[in-house]
This record gives sequence, C-alpha cells and structure tokens, in this order.
Amino acid sequence: MDTKVKGIIIKLIDYKDADKLAQIFSFDEGVITAKFVGVKKEKAKFKAVAQPFVFAEFVLSVKGEHKTVTSVEMIDPFDKLLLDYPRTMAGYVVLDMIRRLIPEGKPEQDIFLLTLSTLKKLETEDVNSTLIDYIIKFIDMQGMAIEFPNSKYVYLDNLTGNFSTTRTINSTEIDKKVYSYLYNIENFHGAISNEIKTNETTQNKNVEKNNPNNTNFLTTQKGSVLNKDDLIDKSNKYKVDIQNNNSNSTQNAISTLTIKQALRIMKNIIYLKFNVEIKSFDYLL
Repeated sequence: MDTKVKGIIIKLIDYKDADKLAQIFSFDEGVITAKFVGVKKEKAKFKAVAQPFVFAEFVLSVKGEHKTVTSVEMIDPFDKLLLDYPRTMAGYVVLDMIRRLIPEGKPEQDIFLLTLSTLKKLETEDVNSTLIDYIIKFIDMQGMAIEFPNSKYVYLDNLTGNFSTTRTINSTEIDKKVYSYLYNIENFHGAISNEIKTNETTQNKNVEKNNPNNTNFLTTQKGSVLNKDDLIDKSNKYKVDIQNNNSNSTQNAISTLTIKQALRIMKNIIYLKFNVEIKSFDYLL
C-alpha cells in the first residue's frame, strides 16, 4: 500500500550500486528512512530531488526491508542555502540536530514546523542569530528550556547546560558581550536580525563607494558582499567575509569573535543536555 508524507530530506547514504537511502523528517511520522532506486544513474528520474534540504511530498511504497520512493512532488528545495557557505553549514547544523537528537519514528510536529520556518529564514536573514534562535526553541520543545537571567554576571553550569547567576565549582563565567548577544536573541530576535542587516547594508555601500568600477563583486539579497572567484571556493569565501566583518567600523556591529563564542556556547549546551556532539558546528567556528 502506498503512503504520502510531506518531509525534508536530512541525509542521504549510498546503498548498493545505484541506490540511495534517504532519511526524511516528516510532519506525520517524524524521521523515516526511504530508498531512492537507481538514483545514482546519470539520467535517474529523482536525481534532482534526492538532495539534502529538499522539502517535498513523497509517495512511498513498502518493498522489501525499506520503503521505496515512487513519486515526488517538490514543494521547496531551499536551494538558496547552497549559494552561500555559512548558510549551507548553518542549514546542515539544523539537519544534523534533527538526525542526531530525534529518534526515528517519533512525530515532532512543532519541531518540524520550526525547522521549515528556520530553513526559509536562513536563506535571507542573519545566519547566526537565526541558528541560535532555532537551537533555543528546539531545546525548549524537548522540555529542557534554557533560562536567560537578566543579570550582569552570568555563568554556564557545565553539568546541566543551564545559565545561572550563581558561580559554582562546575560553572564558567560568560563574557558579558557574548551573553548580551544571546540574551537579546532569546528576547528580541527580530530586532537583532534587523540591526545586523543594517550594518551589513552599510558595509556593502562602503565597498561599492570604494570600488565603483569593480564588477568582480556581487550584491546578495541581504546586502552582503561576495566575490565571484570566492563563489567557486565557498570555504575561502567565508574567510573573506569574516575579514570584511572584522574591518567593519560601525559602532553597533557585533564582532565576529562575539558571534563565534556564542556559537561555541550553544554547541556546548547541546552536548551537555543531549550528550551528543553536532560536528557540523565546527565549520561555522
């Protein structure tokens, strides 16, 4: 009997000579595994849709030990994520959290809707604050909400992964700028995204002003600056963006160091709460 599921492909694994097994995070059934038959062949029917991040309606047929994909109706490929290295890697952090932290076959409809919303935001909005906001909400939906005390001095408990205003032998003091960044994301995520977007637009105008005849720069929808040569090597492009951000003299700009420290803290909190390391985080640090 065939069944229909709407879901996001979170991982693909080579299977036999020409097939692939796909882990699909579905709205109704949670994480499931299905097989794309012959998809590794050059003219395979589902070659274009058998990709990470693809959100589609899949028709599945039970054949042998695995469900088999027999039809796919694309809904959103989230292909803009693949045009920018930081967005791609932030997207993979989201997919890896689903894959590593949600048991197969357990429906998580709230997290599914949160994931869809986050992948869409990652295509155009600030990458780091969007990712951190996702992690905070994900952990909350798992019943382990992180409290963000409104205090000048805050410590991270290295046993529980919680913030506290009390210092203990097992806690680490959080840098004030880093905690302020995290606190504002938790309480005012939209305002933080707009502030960063404004800073990036200012930076982009300065680059255009200083390079009026330079056609080797592309302006993205968010106003950040990309070099055509760097698009070939996304990793190298990311390093260039970091250098550009460090040279930003805008008074209210959030430093790259602050953002990286905040991401390290969120990676550590996931490990402390779930005893699982999300290694794709490392590409953003």
